[in-house]
Amino acid sequence: MDKKLAIIVLHYRTAELTADCLDSLDGQLDREDRVVVVDNDSADGSAERIETHIEERGYSGWARVVRSP
Repeated sequence: MDKKLAIIVLHYRTAELTADCLDSLDGQLDREDRVVVVDNDSADGSAERIETHIEERGYSGWARVVRSP
C-alpha cells in the first residue's frame, strides 16, 4: 500500500513565512504528496502573493491555496 501525505498550512497574514514554509518542503515530498495552504480570510493580499509564489516556483503540482471565508 502506498502512503500519501497531506500537509495543511493554516495561514493568516503571513505570506512571507508561508512562502518560506513551501520553499522548505520543495524536494522533500513524494510524487503524490500534497500541501494545502488555507488562507483564513487575510484580506491583505496574502493569498494572492502565496498563489503567485506557488506558480512562479513551479509548486502547482503539489501545493494550492484554499480561501476560507
